[in-house]
Amino acid sequence: VHYNEGEYYKLHHDYGTDSENNRYITVLLYLNEVEFGGNTSFPYASDECKDKNGYFGVEPIKGSALIFYDMLEDANVDPLSHHQAEPPVNGSQ
Repeated sequence: VHYNEGEYYKLHHDYGTDSENNRYITVLLYLNEVEFGGNTSFPYASDECKDKNGYFGVEPIKGSALIFYDMLEDANVDPLSHHQAEPPVNGSQ
């Protein structure tokens, strides 16, 4: 997925409703340089992951990857994997 300045992807999960063909793991590769913004944020992350403002987000650093589970071991959806792509302010993601 590619986002230009100001574009974003609303809060969502990366799993479907077809239990046989579900996405268990998400891998995001950051291929572009972003000057500011463009974080992938997880508003329902555990409190231990959040900063003092209640925020947990991953900065899109060119050449890095973010890997997270979408489902639990029992194949139920992990509610903590609810995430969004915040808009990049300068550059593209």
